[in-house]
Amino acid sequence: MRKLVLILWYIVITCNIAIANAQVFEKDNAATSQEATTNGKKIIRSKLLTSKEAGSRENKPSPRIMIYFRNFKIDLTPSGRVMCDFDLSIRNLTPNKINTLNAQFIWPAIKTGASFYEVPSLHERYISMTLLGKGCYTMDKTPNIVVNHCRIKGMSSEECAKAVRWVKMR
Repeated sequence: MRKLVLILWYIVITCNIAIANAQVFEKDNAATSQEATTNGKKIIRSKLLTSKEAGSRENKPSPRIMIYFRNFKIDLTPSGRVMCDFDLSIRNLTPNKINTLNAQFIWPAIKTGASFYEVPSLHERYISMTLLGKGCYTMDKTPNIVVNHCRIKGMSSEECAKAVRWVKMR
C-alpha cells in the first residue's frame, strides 16, 4: 500500500497536475506570507500557487535515492561473537534508472560498503548483509554515507551523490 501511495504521489508531482486550493509553505519566502496569532499559537498562511507556478521547475521535488535497512536482528555466534543480519534497501525516486551506485556506510563503530546496479526508476532493491562485531550495537544511529561512484542518465556524479539520503524506518 505504501509503495502504491508513494508511486501515485510521485506521478502526480511529475505530471504537473495542479490541485485546486493546494497550499505550499515557503520557508525562504516567509516575509511575504501573512502571520496571525490565535490563542498564543502562530499561524503562517502562504499564498496559493497558480497552475502555472505549480508547474515551474522550482516547485518540483528534487530527485531522491532513499537508502535504509530493514529486518535487522542481532545474534551471537556459537563462539560468542556478535553478528547482525539486515537487508540494505535502496528506493529510486529519480526519473531515470540508477546504472551504478557504490557507497560506503560508516557508523560509529562499524563500516561496510554496498553496490547497486540497474535499479529502475520508482523501484526498490535490497542486499542481504551480515556484519560481525560489537559495532552492530551502534547501527541504530544514522551512518555517514560516502558515495564512491554514482551514475544516472541525465545527472552528473555530484547531483547523483547529493540525491542519496538515509531514511530511518520505524
